[in-house]
Amino acid sequence: MKFDKGTADFKDPAEYGKLCAVLKSLHGKYFSRRNEICRILAETAVLKKRAYTVLARANRVTGRLTVTQRQTAGISYSLEELKTRIKDIEIDRNALVLNNSNLQNSGNIIPFPPKQEDLSPKELKKNELAVLSMIDEIKKKILQLDLLEMRCRELILAINKSLEAFRHEFVLIRRKIYPYGVFSMCSRSAKGLLGTGYFSHRDMKELNALGGLTSSVLKIIDAKIA
Repeated sequence: MKFDKGTADFKDPAEYGKLCAVLKSLHGKYFSRRNEICRILAETAVLKKRAYTVLARANRVTGRLTVTQRQTAGISYSLEELKTRIKDIEIDRNALVLNNSNLQNSGNIIPFPPKQEDLSPKELKKNELAVLSMIDEIKKKILQLDLLEMRCRELILAINKSLEAFRHEFVLIRRKIYPYGVFSMCSRSAKGLLGTGYFSHRDMKELNALGGLTSSVLKIIDAKIA
C-alpha cells in the first residue's frame, strides 16, 4: 500500500486506521534496528580496544627510545598515549548510543496518534496528513540506522585487515631488532647499562617502519563512525 501526500484522498475513515498500523509497524522496526545498532557499536568498541592493545604491546620497544631517537624514527605518538586510549574506550552500550550523533534524542521520535474514533472528521483529515509525515520521518530514521550499520561494518572490516597486516609486519621488524630473541634483548640491555645505547643507528630504519605502521592503523581505528 502506497501513500502519497499530494494525491491521497482520505474519504474512507478506515484509511486512517491503516496508516496508523503502518506507523506502528515502522515504529517497531525502528526500535529493533536501534537495538541491533547498539550491539554493533559495542562490538566496534571492543574491537577498537583490542586493536589499541595490540599496538601498545608492539610498541613497548619504543619506550626505550630517547627523544632524539624518537624524532629520528618519526614516531609522533607515545607508549603512554596508546595505553591511555585502551582505558578510555567505553564499551557500555547505552553510553555508545548516547554518544552517537545519529541516535541522540531519538528514543521517542514518533508519538502514536490518537485513535480515529476520538477524532472529528476535520481532525481526522488533519491527522491523516500528520501520520504520513510521521511515517516519512521514521523511514528517514531507519535509513540513518542502516547507513550507520554499514559504516560500522566497514570500519570493523578495515580494522581487522589492518591488524592482520600489522601483526605480519611487526614479526619481521621484531626479528630484525632482536634476531636472537631473549639473548638479543639481554645483550641490548647490557649495552644500555654500559652507556653505549640500547638501539643502534641501523635500528632506526626498523623503528621508523614500526612507527609508520602504527600511525596508519591508528588513523583507521580513530576514524569517526558518524
